[in-house]
Amino acid sequence: LLTTDYLPSEVKKLLGKNYFTTELSRTFSIWWCVVTQVIENGLIDAAHHLSMARLALDETVELDKTISTSIKLLKQLNMLDDTLIIVTSDHANTLSINGYPKRGNNILDVAGTSESDYVKYTTLTYSIGYAKYPVYRRAGSLVIRQDPTAVSSTSSHDYSQQVGIPEETGVHGGSDVAVYAKGPMGHLFHSIHEQNYVAHAIAYATKIGFYRSEPVQNHSYTHFSNIYLICTFILTLFCLK
Repeated sequence: LLTTDYLPSEVKKLLGKNYFTTELSRTFSIWWCVVTQVIENGLIDAAHHLSMARLALDETVELDKTISTSIKLLKQLNMLDDTLIIVTSDHANTLSINGYPKRGNNILDVAGTSESDYVKYTTLTYSIGYAKYPVYRRAGSLVIRQDPTAVSSTSSHDYSQQVGIPEETGVHGGSDVAVYAKGPMGHLFHSIHEQNYVAHAIAYATKIGFYRSEPVQNHSYTHFSNIYLICTFILTLFCLK
């Protein structure tokens, strides 16, 4: 049954009926309602594809504000205890943290000077990705890496990090990403999982799809008149291995 008639009036007023798809299921002789909201900050990934670490970090801060605002709203509606919040990413990027910068050093600044080519390097670089500026130049039979601080301030919003292997655009990385969960059935998310596990865990927690007929293992569910689920997928969240 797809409807919004069973949603609290406060939710309808604040977020509007068109944002929700609800599914009613019978569990332990009570009706419960599942509300799913997906929030994506795609600009984080867009910044990584342009090797713009400063922009990716700024967008991650904005993402954090969005999560905090969502939690505050849920508290005001007395829905936080009945809400499963999931924050994760669908892939990593090739951004890395380098060297031994001094304590308190700006993460966007220079980390040190290479003892091999005697050229400065920044704390943040990409192993492979879009190169806004030339990375190497020829000097006779030698290939010399360019000084990453010679083009502009490394902390400016439009600065593009130096890359090890230049490409037309940034690529995704294969390292693990984090998944954070809080709320009912949040214990299902722990240690290391295959990516497709996340979707199955969400379906199991909400008793939808393949898990519609599965019995509820957590008996604390029986006292809920409504279970509100916000699946907050933060695609391409800035996560490092």
